[in-house]
Amino acid sequence: MKKAAAAPVQNKRAAVLAAALGLFSRFGLHGTSVDQVAARAGVSKSNLLYYFANKEELYVSVLRDLLEVWLEPLRAFSAEQDPQQAIADYIRRKLAVSRDS
Repeated sequence: MKKAAAAPVQNKRAAVLAAALGLFSRFGLHGTSVDQVAARAGVSKSNLLYYFANKEELYVSVLRDLLEVWLEPLRAFSAEQDPQQAIADYIRRKLAVSRDS
């Protein structure tokens, strides 16, 4: 039963993060309100504040998620790889991540 309940929680949290990313990208930290994020995510303000204590915590979470996306291609580097090939592979992966995001 707990697994079934975990999926909606993760979906709501993901919806909040996606909404926040879009709004922060467009309007910045100070130009975005918690109310706007909640409305775009389709959750109540109190529900959003259940996941994130305040707007700054939400902003930091968005930035952490973005950093993970940007760093993921670097984790694929191998010490045995030719440096030129490694850089070419990194660029290819980075472009794919940027295109898919």
